[in-house]
Amino acid sequence: MNSKLLIFDLDDTLIDTTGCIAPLKLKMALSAMVDAGLHVDSFSNALFQLKKIDTKSPSGKKSIHLFLEKMGASEDLCKIGVETYYEFKDLNFSVNTLPRANEMLYELNRSHDLVIVSKGIEKVQLLKMQKAGIDPTLFKKVVITNEYYKKSEYQKVIKELQYLPENTIVCGDRVDGDLLPAKELGLKTVHIQWGRGKLFKLNNENIDYSIKDLSELKNIVKEMM
Repeated sequence: MNSKLLIFDLDDTLIDTTGCIAPLKLKMALSAMVDAGLHVDSFSNALFQLKKIDTKSPSGKKSIHLFLEKMGASEDLCKIGVETYYEFKDLNFSVNTLPRANEMLYELNRSHDLVIVSKGIEKVQLLKMQKAGIDPTLFKKVVITNEYYKKSEYQKVIKELQYLPENTIVCGDRVDGDLLPAKELGLKTVHIQWGRGKLFKLNNENIDYSIKDLSELKNIVKEMM
């Protein structure tokens, strides 16, 4: 059997970051900004507006910036909001996987090598995996990087695990950070239509496949055999 290397992003690719974590972090950011002097007539209405902006924003940072711009608020508050949004606290939050993610990972692991390459803070990303019930032993490597553009990390993984580009598949929700660098290396790319991934146009030259459900990966891998 011709084994493949499948490289996964974590947020909004294997776990539902947008649905489980982002709403909580936006609420925390708004609360911190209000404590720092942001005037809102109604906290709940302000939070509703912030979440609404976030549905069409490429990042939490951008959402907070656009929200404060609309409010005519000080740029200093933006720094406070963004720092709160991205800071790590071991909060009592739950994390769900995307539908059928664990099932598909176990199935793919039987015949192929799996890797995670995720941007973020290592202890935060590993905690998310733990809370989502994702077994780290399913993966040959779990790479947590500070780099949004993952090209160098992909190169290291391919070299270490000795895979050819044509036998490597990268799955992610963000075209610019996850899939574009993969395409530059000649890797196959799978766009996950989830969370902020829904904001990207599907007729993108850097997308080989675009899926709404991880179970669709099975047929893509079979097609490449």
